[in-house]
Amino acid sequence: MSRALSLVLVACGATLCWGQPEAERALDTRVRDTVSLARSRGLTPAELAELSRVIEFGRKAHQGQTRDGGRPFFEHPLRIAEAVLRGTPSGERVNVTAVKAAILHDVLEDTRTTVEQMRKAVGTKTTRMVWWLSLEPVERYESKAARDKAYYERFRHAPRTAQLVKYYDRLDNVRDMRGWGLEGRLGYLQSTQEKVVESLRARSPDLAAKLEREVRELTQRYQRELAQQSDRLARYRRGDGTLKWKPLLADRALAEGAGLARFTLALFLKELAVVVQTGDQLRIEEFFDGLASTDFFVHYGLFAAGARAGEVAYARYLARYIRPRFVSGLLRTNVALAAGLALPQLLQGQFDGEAFAISLGALGLSSVAVRAGLKGIRWVATLPHSSASAAARLGRLSRLSSVGGWIYTVAETAIVLYVADELEGRFRAWQDERAAQRALGEAGLDLFGRASEEPLAAQAFEEALARYGQAWSDYRDYLYQPVLAEEALLNARLSKLAREAKLAADERQAGLAQLERTPALAARLIAQHGSLEGYLAARAAEDEAKLEREAEAALLAYQRAVEAGLTRIYQEGRRSEPFLAGLSEDARPYLRGEDPWGERGDPFAHWGRQRLEGATAAALGATSSNRIQTYADERAALELLASQLAARPALAARVKARIDEVSALERLDGKLSALRGAAQRLSGQ
Repeated sequence: MSRALSLVLVACGATLCWGQPEAERALDTRVRDTVSLARSRGLTPAELAELSRVIEFGRKAHQGQTRDGGRPFFEHPLRIAEAVLRGTPSGERVNVTAVKAAILHDVLEDTRTTVEQMRKAVGTKTTRMVWWLSLEPVERYESKAARDKAYYERFRHAPRTAQLVKYYDRLDNVRDMRGWGLEGRLGYLQSTQEKVVESLRARSPDLAAKLEREVRELTQRYQRELAQQSDRLARYRRGDGTLKWKPLLADRALAEGAGLARFTLALFLKELAVVVQTGDQLRIEEFFDGLASTDFFVHYGLFAAGARAGEVAYARYLARYIRPRFVSGLLRTNVALAAGLALPQLLQGQFDGEAFAISLGALGLSSVAVRAGLKGIRWVATLPHSSASAAARLGRLSRLSSVGGWIYTVAETAIVLYVADELEGRFRAWQDERAAQRALGEAGLDLFGRASEEPLAAQAFEEALARYGQAWSDYRDYLYQPVLAEEALLNARLSKLAREAKLAADERQAGLAQLERTPALAARLIAQHGSLEGYLAARAAEDEAKLEREAEAALLAYQRAVEAGLTRIYQEGRRSEPFLAGLSEDARPYLRGEDPWGERGDPFAHWGRQRLEGATAAALGATSSNRIQTYADERAALELLASQLAARPALAARVKARIDEVSALERLDGKLSALRGAAQRLSGQ
């Protein structure tokens, strides 16, 4: 508890203050109504007394916290308790533990209250039930996704009482999303279906079915509303389709009520594609500058997973400390990665435009918020998992389906969003660069082996060629592993700071509410500090300075680490000797299908062949750790393969076509240098 709040409570006390604001008086009425309902449902005097103690404990824990629209947060737990009471069939005994757990279900997760403090206040049984309903702090896990996955796997086995409370909690949440944009609502509904409904299905199928029906009806409603929205920005567009941000922001054309200009995910996706397609550095800078002037990162940033228990929108609390550096720094990193992780053009003439990959983590986006927003955008497609025809049509982009990816096209540009932490997980098996190169070498050895088979199976060769191209793409992505690891570390550090910032804001609000009940004390403080808010701000200055220092340190460490990582990937690690220079004299004929050990009958032939095969694979995998040089290395291997297929012109032509594709990829990497330049200028502001 902050010093400011401690002083307020000493001066004011928990029950002696008077002059309550209207919201507190309304909350008093709601508490009385809840107790009255419990009495009418047959709770004994002893149970009612215990319920009153639980309500007092929960109300004090949530003091000062508000829900969307500024309403007291504690109204929500009371509604859940009332839902449990009303949902008990007539003639059945009320589950009193469920009622008490409903009142306290957010206390462990959203306040500074510890398990031990709750146990002493309300007993072990109720505390245990609240534990089943509480997400652990995200900093204990590798990522928020890992934390959520672990929780909901555990919750599948929760007692029926906990599952009943969870059902009513999420039902209240999806019915009460006032102040949310349509994309945010759709995202939260999707999260509810994927996490809560599925976790209820095994032990409480009746609750799962009822919640699923509610989610489906609300989803259909919000999707209809989203589809009816039209482009309100047509008059702010230039001939090339880009937005004129200065008049757009001046006219508040994006505004939805009070606050910053509203910039939706759908609009972001479209505008990003347009500016990337222009290749104009000034247009790109203007886009990111304009984006930083909106509330886009508050709604879709790292902490904007929703404003509900366990998914608190911390961004607005952290924004006052780091938002300018946070936005510009992450934008800088994102556009650098966008240039580096540019995906191949969709191949075989299926798509003639360009394709770009955008890391959600690098952009500073919450994968949960984006998943939610994409749910309501009809022109965004999830990358295919099983459709062979769709996978072929999308070319190598389809590989991202296994790590969480989406594709959309605007004009002649295709953009892929993917979840960085999941992508990074694909390479955990590769503990070092040598292991990553070994995987590449084995794919190359398999391809050359297919090419030397007699008779040669064209289909098998084509599949091996595709796997080889995939292996090179995987290796280039692997080079980004240190950068992606820095993203995960930054996310964890900022998540912890954001939670601290929110709790500090809650305590200031609680202190303000207490002061408003003591007019004499409030008047003296106003005379001294100009306002009650000024008094509390002064008292909280030390805590705020600490948060600001820690946030600055996290961002600075991240920026330095990523800059160093990108420098290593793009500017260092070049190999001086030619690729495949390490191939032995025996290896080249071996790649052509000639086996120097084949005619020998001595007992060492098998051992000798294995040794030659291993050395050849090692040479094929000894590529550069410089991303740009890997394109030249891949071409060198393919040119060697094409020369060995001279007697098979159709297959040689296919290899040469792949060589052209590799050259196109290299040019695309260079073409996006405007993005990197724009990012560097942004980060220097």
